[in-house]
Amino acid sequence: MADGRKELIGFTDGARESAQDWPEMLLDLKRLGLHTPPELALADAALGFRKAAGEVWPTTREQRCSVRKTANVLAKLPKSQQPKAKRALQEIWMAETKADAEAAFDALLEIAADVCDCGPARWGRRMAVLNGTWDGIGSWAA
Repeated sequence: MADGRKELIGFTDGARESAQDWPEMLLDLKRLGLHTPPELALADAALGFRKAAGEVWPTTREQRCSVRKTANVLAKLPKSQQPKAKRALQEIWMAETKADAEAAFDALLEIAADVCDCGPARWGRRMAVLNGTWDGIGSWAA
């Protein structure tokens, strides 16, 4: 909603979270009056939803759920590094400028570099996404 409130706009049962189930629900939303595509579709790793949303609303940007992505990243790190990494991730999501996000990303890379195989080499492509999509900062983690 324009005022920041969340509103349930659809609900259906389905056999699975697949690209086969989602288009029907999204097309139902269009039939029920959702004529303007959403500006942003936020999802966890539900690839079926993300694929269907891209087909039904090609102009809608996608963003990966920062809570889920944070949990996934933290699971790759030793427990001793998780509090620092969590702060760095939160600073990425909450950055007011691209420069602030990049600084937080660099801090995250420093934390991860020496303790796991999920450091700079693996996250380099996410940085490229961040650089190209500042208007959708959470997209770096897609």
